Amino acid sequence: MTDTPRELLRIENLCVSVFSHRKEQPIVYGFSLMLHEGETVGIVGESGCGKTTAALSVGRLLPDGFIITGGTVSFAGKELSTFSRSEYLRFLGCDIGFVFQNPMTSLNPLMTVYDQIAERLVLFSQMNRQEIHSRVCSMLREVGLPDTPAFYMQYPHQLSGGMRQRVMIASAIINNPKLIIADEPTTALDPTVQSSILSLLHIVCERNGCALLLISHNLAVIASICSRIAVMYAGKIVEAGETQLILKEPLHPYTQGLIRSIPDPAKKGNPLTSIAGTVDHCHADEMCPFLKRCAFADEYCQSRPVDLCRTADKRLCRCLRTGYRNGNGCS
Repeated sequence: MTDTPRELLRIENLCVSVFSHRKEQPIVYGFSLMLHEGETVGIVGESGCGKTTAALSVGRLLPDGFIITGGTVSFAGKELSTFSRSEYLRFLGCDIGFVFQNPMTSLNPLMTVYDQIAERLVLFSQMNRQEIHSRVCSMLREVGLPDTPAFYMQYPHQLSGGMRQRVMIASAIINNPKLIIADEPTTALDPTVQSSILSLLHIVCERNGCALLLISHNLAVIASICSRIAVMYAGKIVEAGETQLILKEPLHPYTQGLIRSIPDPAKKGNPLTSIAGTVDHCHADEMCPFLKRCAFADEYCQSRPVDLCRTADKRLCRCLRTGYRNGNGCS
């Protein structure tokens, strides 16, 4: 009998706004997500849906002007707002690793590959210089990079995009974190390198037993390695559940649109399918965020608020039509 994985990350009713010229624009509304130890979960949605903002809130790495206005974030059962400064620095240095979209802007251009990867060990471990060197070389080999001075004494601008991303992954996992947050880690890479980076992330997480929160606008990328998916639109989760269940029978019209937009080799020569319109955060907080772009919206949808409701197959969906069909009701 195997033990049930323990809860690692819990985000409850997270709300984030950006303040500009004394005006508040909500970006994330009541976002909730739970992640267990060793679990791989994906957040998917178009650019501008609030995915990155929600993820950066976990590490308090929001850009200037962005402020968390509500909700809680807990890690291993302890709310982050209660962390002392030393606890919080250790959390960022040891317990969580970030892999960002563009390593060229995330890696320090004045530090060598070796120093980039060794930095966390220098700051947060008791290793001596020889032990640090051995650990860095081992990590380079683990992510598929040469462990020779000719390579690790180079600077980020001397590396290819795929190599830079592998350096960032090595830096993120050097202290064996419990959680990796990968924000669009393959967007700027060609398909072949993209596939190898995703495979590397999956292998690293399985080998080290760490959880992975993968952020992407590409549903195919999310589906390739994630056991659960949360579909996000205009700052809200609109559907969440097991990956294969959502891919097989998507309930929310937005999820259906995302799946139809995945390029299909069988439809070569035909126009690509897209979702009409653009993401709009300027909606009433309690109303359906997808209302203006939904091909199925009617007077019923415009007449009442909508919340996430649990369907018979144990997924969550934010749609009045879906709730009505399943007899659950979302109002």
